[in-house]
Amino acid sequence: MKQVDQGILIHRINYSENSLIITLFTSSNGVQKFISKGVKKKPGNLFPMGIYEIDYYKKPTAELGSITNIVQIKHHFGISNSPIKQIISFFIADLLKQTQKSESKDDNTFNFITNAIQKLDNTNNVSCFLCVFILEYIDTLGITPYIEEENSNCFDLEKGVFTSNKTDSDNKIMNKSVESIIDYYKNNKLNPKSNFKEVLNICLRYLSYHIPNFNMEKSIDIIREILYD
Repeated sequence: MKQVDQGILIHRINYSENSLIITLFTSSNGVQKFISKGVKKKPGNLFPMGIYEIDYYKKPTAELGSITNIVQIKHHFGISNSPIKQIISFFIADLLKQTQKSESKDDNTFNFITNAIQKLDNTNNVSCFLCVFILEYIDTLGITPYIEEENSNCFDLEKGVFTSNKTDSDNKIMNKSVESIIDYYKNNKLNPKSNFKEVLNICLRYLSYHIPNFNMEKSIDIIREILYD
């Protein structure tokens, strides 16, 4: 039976000369993999973080579905016309690939990602956007750090707690960027004078403690070079 769904492209690999295996974060069924035959011959292309409508067949026990038609729902020209925003899209797609595994419907995350794509399309401040996105995404994942005390200025990455405990440890950070992150979670606003590079690095280190097999080193190297160096 043919099914119809919407999905956000988070990964693609070559399957044959004309076809791809693609991974989509779908509106109805979470993360799903499909074979899209002949897609390389069609006009246009499939882009990371693009939002698509798909017609497909998939047996309940099958690992891969088979797409019969795929159409981009909305063209985000602010992203497609900006090499830097495209690089950020690749980074976010990699982040989603590593952190989203469920094959269950998740309206909250799907809506969050689609809204973030629109924000990226419209923003003129990509450095700040990426930091705010990852701070919001940590909240969406349900692993928001807890602020233990009003005067907290130290981030215990392993415990997921902001504290005033200054005991030396490899998993604790105390600097101005930690204060920026605390301020964000208190006031839902990131100080525009924050060290965005350091804020991003801290967030990725935090995720590495709480997401199994999390490794963004390849993607983050490009981001650091393009945005922050």
